[in-house]
Amino acid sequence: MAVLWSPMKTNRRAALATFSFCAVFLFINHSTLGQTRRPKQPDTARLRVQLIDAFGQDFDLLKDEFKTSGGGTYWLAYLKPKRAGYFYLQHKYREHGGYYSRIEQEIRVGVGPQGCYRGLPFGATYSRICLGDTIIFPVHINDLTHHQFKLIKAESAGRDWQTFDDPHPELRGQGFDQTPITNPLAEFLRYLGCYSVKAALAYPGYTVQWYAVFEATKPGRFNLEVTAAAPANTSTSPASSTQPIIVIAQGAPVTMLVAREELRFFSRRKHGQEWLESSSGNSYVTDLRVLQPGDRISLGYYSFTRKLEFAKRPGAGLELADPADIKPVISLHPFSLEVDHEFNEWLIDQLPG
Repeated sequence: MAVLWSPMKTNRRAALATFSFCAVFLFINHSTLGQTRRPKQPDTARLRVQLIDAFGQDFDLLKDEFKTSGGGTYWLAYLKPKRAGYFYLQHKYREHGGYYSRIEQEIRVGVGPQGCYRGLPFGATYSRICLGDTIIFPVHINDLTHHQFKLIKAESAGRDWQTFDDPHPELRGQGFDQTPITNPLAEFLRYLGCYSVKAALAYPGYTVQWYAVFEATKPGRFNLEVTAAAPANTSTSPASSTQPIIVIAQGAPVTMLVAREELRFFSRRKHGQEWLESSSGNSYVTDLRVLQPGDRISLGYYSFTRKLEFAKRPGAGLELADPADIKPVISLHPFSLEVDHEFNEWLIDQLPG
């Protein structure tokens, strides 16, 4: 018996085959287009050449590596300064398919003579180092193109590197309590005393914050915890400060993430003229503190808030006095640095001995 094919069935099969082929073709074509439009990873050798051309007279590039953090990819350049001075390290780039014509990253760093006083970090980042130290310069690279580097410099003022003028004015006030307390870290950190600061709130009321002051005396590494028991007349919870600290010998070199940056965003007008549209700041924060003998740090250990808008309510406790004479409790813990906290991972392999 002969088998007869229906023209309608044949047309349906041909249409189905054509549809399947088109779908596969469109999928492959779309994937290929997506791949060609994806920006390429920057050439590491080219980045090195560009950075050395811009920074080479004042910094040596010791090494470089790629790191990821927070979903971003970074090229870390390890730079060792050749001379003292104030430096503005600039990195210009474009976003692939972005709105801005270019973005400018700027990190400022001061380099003092070998064995200088580095000072304490501001906003958990360091902005001053000494000759012999190494800085980590982070370059954000994912989905970015047209990388360029530029260095602006000014000579140091000599005396500026000796010390800071009166860096701890709180130690001169009558409210500075120097009553001795038990200190298990006395070999490395000398406890100097405690003080409190009262500040107004945005709404009616105020807050009082207590701080403990320490001075580094001897090289070592440890975690410092400062707590205080909450007074019986308040429900405010005591604050707690657990701080990873490394005290190094005077003049010992360190590797630091110098990472307080300013970002400037430029746009281009119709006639091609470029203008600064906005700016912002950013920090690559770590919780490590590197100290030298003589450095002093203040750690908060208790906070109290008085909300005056609730003062007239029954049981508000306004008749109770603010807590006073709150002494810190000092605890010593083995040194540890949380890898997952902020940008700590970038320093794990660079910690001073």
